[in-house]
Amino acid sequence: IAGARGEGTEISRVLEVAARVGGRRNRLCTAALIGLGEGLRRAGKSLPRLLASPPAGLESAARAVEPLFAEAARRACDQQIPETERAQSVRLLASTRFPLAAETFAKLLDPREPQAIQLAAVRALASFPEKEVGPLLVGHWRGFSPALRREAVEALFQHVESLGALLDGLEAGEVAAADLDPE
Repeated sequence: IAGARGEGTEISRVLEVAARVGGRRNRLCTAALIGLGEGLRRAGKSLPRLLASPPAGLESAARAVEPLFAEAARRACDQQIPETERAQSVRLLASTRFPLAAETFAKLLDPREPQAIQLAAVRALASFPEKEVGPLLVGHWRGFSPALRREAVEALFQHVESLGALLDGLEAGEVAAADLDPE
């Protein structure tokens, strides 16, 4: 709700509480930050942009949650953690700045990762407009299952910045035209 309303003091409060309780209530903080990010997205805003350039009054709260995203990156890659919790950590990374999560996403797209984790990573990547997303997805294309390829196509079509990588992949033979579902 705080994200959808876009009220600075509410957003600041969510960020501050999440940072304060962090590791003690990891699932709760993860859910709160994911909800904040989704609410902002519905309101046409972006938590990654807000964290990258916080408006006056949100600077300290934005800095305070950075360790939570670092912990989410660590947990997303930890194969000793249950898959569902890892996937939640990946979802949280969709709400951080892309440069902070790019290396983690690259690891999670590895074909040795469970498909649910790869799928969570592809879906998280779909939320980022950065031009590096396209090459990252196309670069892992051959290791994707047909279901992951369909999700990757959806992700690539989310932002015009990624389409060049898809076209380059088609031209280079890394992506087969048959992998593109006409629907």
